[in-house]
Amino acid sequence: MLGAINEALVELAQRDPGFFVYGQDVGSPKGGVFGATASLVKQFPGRAISSPLNEQMIVGIASGAGLRDGKARCAEIQFVDYHQSATQTIRLAARIPYQTNGNWNSPLLIRTKSGSGGGGPISSSTAGGGAYGHSNTGEQWFTNIPGMITVCPASPFDAKGLLLEAARAQSPVVFLERGRLYRSEPPKDAEGKIIPEMAEYWNVPEGYYTLPIGKARRLRFGKGPLSIAIIAWGTMVLEACTAAVNIVRREGVSIEVVDLRTLAPFDEVAVAAAVKEANRVMVVTEEIDLTSFGRHLHSWIVQNCFYDLDGTPAFLSAVPAPPSPYSGIEEQNFYPAANTIEAKINELLAE
Repeated sequence: MLGAINEALVELAQRDPGFFVYGQDVGSPKGGVFGATASLVKQFPGRAISSPLNEQMIVGIASGAGLRDGKARCAEIQFVDYHQSATQTIRLAARIPYQTNGNWNSPLLIRTKSGSGGGGPISSSTAGGGAYGHSNTGEQWFTNIPGMITVCPASPFDAKGLLLEAARAQSPVVFLERGRLYRSEPPKDAEGKIIPEMAEYWNVPEGYYTLPIGKARRLRFGKGPLSIAIIAWGTMVLEACTAAVNIVRREGVSIEVVDLRTLAPFDEVAVAAAVKEANRVMVVTEEIDLTSFGRHLHSWIVQNCFYDLDGTPAFLSAVPAPPSPYSGIEEQNFYPAANTIEAKINELLAE
């Protein structure tokens, strides 16, 4: 995914002489703490600009530049946990088109690492070490802002296509990059074999392409009538696909994984269609369950798809505690994983 993000930023710089990325350490030769701007630094010196450690300044400058000429610039917040100092500017940017009756647009692209992992200086690997200050998921902070578009890709192919499309939006977009997906491989089944239905999305075309904002992807595993639909995004898509394949091979059922990709506005049509076809549904999120976006989605399904349900929708989330611990082993038990999703699927199948 890091390679795909690098490619997307270079594509944007090639097409817009005024495009820049502004954020902490993004102009360093390494391309920031995660290396997301390394290609931009190499190919377009001066277009990746290192900022002071001041998220309000980072977002304010990028937002102001977009207001001036209607073209999105990229503000990089190193860790989503530290967006708080910029919340006033973020919320104002999201409501400017509404408050001006459409006379002003507010293009703004905010990229930020979310969730734990990522291999940064506070992480000993690609999976563990986010700990208390660097591992919030973040969607609950953005999906409740009117006018804010929230995107969370699960694969390199989606990351590049959605990032290029996000730069075209005339409203602010927050692009949540899961740290555990920066260097991830495609999901694997219980035998350690890569799942082909997802593997194709690790093939990233060269050049410019876009994917639609607000459109989910429906992944079908198994044959016959659909037994369960799993709604997920980001890292949980990979875990859900692994769980679905393992169950399908053991039980001979059919399971669908709906990868939302865009959280706000989410694809209501795709979610409703999957629920109607399966009659049993599960929402899986790596958020802690304290007024989370996942809980909002769960509530939406109950309210809007009640008569298509054969039972109460299942809900899996992280442990309802402060963000994940530093220990990689503890972290693995903090979030939902393929085995916990499988166990919940078995419960639903037994009802």
